[in-house]
Amino acid sequence: MDKDEFSLKEILDKVKPLYTYLVNRWYVFLITGLLFGGIGYVRAYFAKPEFKASLTFILSTESKSGGNSALAGIAGQFLDMSGGGGGTGGDVFKGETLLDYMNSFHVIKRVLFKPFAGQDSIFVNYFVRFLKLDDQWKNNDRTKNAFPFHTSEDQITPLQDSLLREVHLILVKNYLEINRPSKKLNFYEASTTSTNTLIASNLPRFLVDETAKLYIETQTKQLRDNVNMLQHEADTLGRVLSSSIQNVGASIDETYNLNPAFQAQRSGTQRQQVNVSVYTAAYSEVLRNLELAKIALQKEKPLFQIIDEPPVLLKVVKGGRIKAGLIWAFAAEILVLMIVLAIFMKRAGKKRRNE
Repeated sequence: MDKDEFSLKEILDKVKPLYTYLVNRWYVFLITGLLFGGIGYVRAYFAKPEFKASLTFILSTESKSGGNSALAGIAGQFLDMSGGGGGTGGDVFKGETLLDYMNSFHVIKRVLFKPFAGQDSIFVNYFVRFLKLDDQWKNNDRTKNAFPFHTSEDQITPLQDSLLREVHLILVKNYLEINRPSKKLNFYEASTTSTNTLIASNLPRFLVDETAKLYIETQTKQLRDNVNMLQHEADTLGRVLSSSIQNVGASIDETYNLNPAFQAQRSGTQRQQVNVSVYTAAYSEVLRNLELAKIALQKEKPLFQIIDEPPVLLKVVKGGRIKAGLIWAFAAEILVLMIVLAIFMKRAGKKRRNE
């Protein structure tokens, strides 16, 4: 017990000089806090206002055609009516995975090449000029001819592709915020905060629009392939059937008033009639399956619905002047404390050496 008391007393004796040293310099901390707190407040006061736009939407990954046993029974033997892009598309668009997908370069790249409303350009060119990245690129021999980007993403060079990836990182890190307000529901929210109202209002719209397109394309790919294949078959059989019907008519004209004794010359007409019957049956079956495939496609199309859009007049994000002042003051106080401690330690060490 005596040893513990002695140790505590020893610690207090060592700390007391430091405490006294800091207290005697209270004015340094006061002046520093007021000065840098004022700087932070003034900076926030004169900073450009930021605008925030948020868009809430819902995506449903539930299949609506899985229980259609009649459809599966009739057409399942001919086609893959399962939909969902082979059963993998739904996994990409479920829960937290969708948030990562929306931030991916694959999606953002499509957003960057969207035509920009009211501007004779695409979004990426406007965004790059807003950030003044084009000035930096022009001063570099490697990238001076890489801007502006072509209006089609298929025409970009490998160098431009790497520049796009830089833009993608800036956009995702500083401008986009994607979250899921409710874990129980498939509600998602895309938000953008920027000093530029055009960027703030259009970026969430573009992102959600491209996500929805890719989502629907992925979920319905197999069924769309089925419809396209059947449509091609129907068009082909329709042309063949029309040609066969014309051939039957021409053959009948050639054998009109033919002597009944010459039946061999009627064989061509009979063959054409058989072909018409076969093509008619095949055409009817393909048309029926085509309609079934179209119904399946409509049933499988996922639900995408915008719940809440950004208003025409965007909300101004408060600069947080008091908060900014406190942050600046706190950071300055920490720096001053470190400097004062360094000076104290240096003097204490010099004093011990002199003793």
